[in-house]
Amino acid sequence: MRKHLAKLEIEIDRLDNLDDGVFLILLMGLLEDFYIPEYVFISKPTNFDEKLTNCKFLFELIDEVCQQEKNCSPEDIANGDLKSILRILYLLFSSYKDRD
Repeated sequence: MRKHLAKLEIEIDRLDNLDDGVFLILLMGLLEDFYIPEYVFISKPTNFDEKLTNCKFLFELIDEVCQQEKNCSPEDIANGDLKSILRILYLLFSSYKDRD
């Protein structure tokens, strides 16, 4: 994750910083090699509803490209549930581990 986000000069020091969905959305774009314009997600969410909107968009992206079960909900991510964030990261890792 760090290697890919470093391409955008983004550093993640704590996993609970991923609860707004922004970095996970950008990570999906990097992994799938497509551009995600900033108008389709909220780049600086300020409340729970905006975080939830981003997380729902993230789950739509995951549904389009990954054929695996997520075992969590957008609400879990937006609430900052560490287990759910780790589940999403593991899903992405297991889907893209053979890619560079």
